[in-house]
This record gives sequence, structure tokens and C-alpha cells, in this order.
Amino acid sequence: MAKVLDAIADASAGKQVLLLGGDVHLYSESTVCRHQTPSSTTASALEICFPAVVTSGITRGSETIASPHLFLFQVAVNALTSVTLKGAYGATWTSRLSSVNFTNNYVVVTSDSTGMLTYRGTVRPLSTRAQELQMTIFAEYGHISMWILPAAIVGIAAVAVYIALSLISCCWGLVNGKVKAKRS
Repeated sequence: MAKVLDAIADASAGKQVLLLGGDVHLYSESTVCRHQTPSSTTASALEICFPAVVTSGITRGSETIASPHLFLFQVAVNALTSVTLKGAYGATWTSRLSSVNFTNNYVVVTSDSTGMLTYRGTVRPLSTRAQELQMTIFAEYGHISMWILPAAIVGIAAVAVYIALSLISCCWGLVNGKVKAKRS
């Protein structure tokens, strides 16, 4: 991915760039930047940034907010993809998320006579208290560092295995007559 971003940055000198993606069941706006430290060829630090917009379908089935498994998937993806990419020339690529919405949405991109691009995202408003709560949860916990989610999954799995083994052990003892009831 960094190679693609480097190619776009190198080819777009002095031109406007809008990174546009879609069909991932959410709407988001972010800024993607390449940071390059000073070197023998550059006297000062260099930063190139592009706006990035992600959109999804406009059908009810494409909205994450109506699907618990898609919502949890998006929270996990957000937690696990907050990484820095190594680019060419010793540069690094980062992304700063500025907005996200899980309801139906679409983007209209227009160009004027000079070639200047503008975009306008349209999202369906949240329609229930449950949807408002989901967005609040995402806003509070969607940025979890990437080790917390796997640790939580391993912890929950360990508890489930412990409970299952305890039940099997207890039931096995009852079947084999090794567990006796105590009389008082």
C-alpha cells in the first residue's frame, strides 16, 4: 500500500488528489500524509497530505449500524489498522480519521472548469437511541490500541475453555460415580 501511495505522491506534484474508496459499509473522512525527514537531498522535513473519503452503498443492507456483527467488525478493523506504513525515501505514511458514520451514505464528487475537485458526503441521520449509543461506543472505544482487542478475545476464550473443562470434569465424575453427595 505504501508503494501505491508513494507513486501517487510522486506523480501528483502540484496537482490536487482525492483518495476515494468504497463498499466497506461505512462513511469516513481522513487525511493521509507522507512524512519525510530531512536528508542529504532535502534541507527540511517534507509533508504531503491527501484527503481520503470512504463511502458505501445506499441500501439498508449496506449500513453497518443495523448489523451487530458488521459494527463489531468495523470497531476491530479500526483498532487493528491504526498503523504507520514505511514509504520510499525513508518516509512514513499515517492517516488521521476526522469523521466516521455507519448509516447509509453516498459521496458526490464534482470538478469545476479549472479541474478543482470538491466532494460532498451525505449520510442518513441516526434514527434510534440504539444507533446513537453505537456511535458513542465507537467514538469512545473505536481507537483502542491494537493489542487490547486480541487480548480481550484471548481472555474471553480462556474463560470459556475453563468453564467448559469444569463442566466436562464435573459431568465425567458424575457419570463414573467418582463424585459422591455429602450427607449432613
